[in-house]
Amino acid sequence: MSDKKDLKKSNKDKPKPALKAPQINIPEGFDLTHKRNALGISIEEDRIIALQALISGKSISISSADEEKFQPGIVKNGRIENPAAIVTAFKTLKKRAKFNAYVASINIPSHFFTLKEFDTPEGYFVEDNDNLQWEMGQHINDNPASYKIRSVQTGEGKIGQKILAVASRTGFLDERMRLLISLGLSPCAIEPDIIAAYNALSVIFIDYPSDKFLIVDISAPFTSFCMVVNGDFIPGGLFHTPKEVISGEDGAFELAQVMTQAFNKHFAIHGYVLGKKSPEMLIASGCYAEAYLVSQMGNYMNMQVFDTDPFKSSWVDISKLKTTVPWPRLIKPFGMAMRSPYV
Repeated sequence: MSDKKDLKKSNKDKPKPALKAPQINIPEGFDLTHKRNALGISIEEDRIIALQALISGKSISISSADEEKFQPGIVKNGRIENPAAIVTAFKTLKKRAKFNAYVASINIPSHFFTLKEFDTPEGYFVEDNDNLQWEMGQHINDNPASYKIRSVQTGEGKIGQKILAVASRTGFLDERMRLLISLGLSPCAIEPDIIAAYNALSVIFIDYPSDKFLIVDISAPFTSFCMVVNGDFIPGGLFHTPKEVISGEDGAFELAQVMTQAFNKHFAIHGYVLGKKSPEMLIASGCYAEAYLVSQMGNYMNMQVFDTDPFKSSWVDISKLKTTVPWPRLIKPFGMAMRSPYV
């Protein structure tokens, strides 16, 4: 009897194993091992949205998130016309949300960059040749020398590697970089809107809610979209967000109509046509992704809508988060907060 008691006691005294972070497919440019506070900042046409996250190596927690609206014309068609006004708005936001992180990433609107997917032999895009510059030069219809062009491997292709290339004018990137410095922050990354949304969902979901789903970022002046098929990012395109959506009217029908046309144009080459072979689900992010609008849009497109807060069912800790900002507006800032200065 005493031996059994001693055995139970010894087992009880053994330290419990530490909880491990879920195994997820970490996107390129991410590092969840170095402990840090980080900000993700989304500049929209009428507001600034920011989210602060703590990455500890074992867990991710969102400590605060908030938004601050500003007057029309401060940001116009994605260009920052009045940086001082955004600095003032951020100071108000920072004080109210108690942000203390100094490393930050910021978005760049969908019409300021070009995305192109390539299937290339291994080693086709390397630093000591100009293949990437030449290939992207065929798609941007401008002098590639005035662009910053980067590429990441996103999977295995039929020929060798699937490569996603991103090109943006140097001037647009410099404008966003200068803004972060004006906000008193250390720049980490400048992230295209739709990639920030995809990266956020890649971290939030251990298992995606569907094998094939559509991500739509409803912003102004453009809406952008992509598909995720078996975890792989497939770039889509963009279109002018209907004026009914931006003005707050019921623009669900107009949004569904142009979304359907743009989807079929971009994804027919992959074998997808809405109504025949469609994604199984739609997830919307962005400043104008209001619940009713997205629900009606899904009805018109005959597509299931992911309409529950993904943060609440995620492994990401939101126990300290107190915010009135709807979750679709926090998707992009969260994706940007995950970017790492160590990669």
